[in-house]
Amino acid sequence: MIDCVFSVTLDNASVNNRAIRDLCAALGPQMFFKGEHLHVRCAAHVLNIMVQAGLEVIPDAIKKIRDVIKVATSTPSRLQTFISIVQTLGLKGKSGLVLDVP
Repeated sequence: MIDCVFSVTLDNASVNNRAIRDLCAALGPQMFFKGEHLHVRCAAHVLNIMVQAGLEVIPDAIKKIRDVIKVATSTPSRLQTFISIVQTLGLKGKSGLVLDVP
C-alpha cells in the first residue's frame, strides 16, 4: 500500500462539508489525523467574505467617498483642482480617481 497525503481546498458551501464527511467515511481509518485536516478552506474566499461583511458596516462612508469622486471627476477643471490640492498637501496620488474597484 502506498501512503499519500492530500487535502481538498473548497469554498464554504455546506454541500462541501457533507462531501468531505462522506470522503472521510469512505477512506476510514487509513487517513492521517483521522481526516481532521483534509478540508482546507479557500483563503481567498474567506477573505472575500470578511471584506464584504466589513463593507456592509460602512455604507454611509462609502457613499460619501463615491459622491466626492463623482464631483471631483465631473469636469476637467474640478479634476485638475483636486490634483493640485493633492500635490499641495504632498500626498502621493495615482493617475486618477476610480469610482468602483471590484
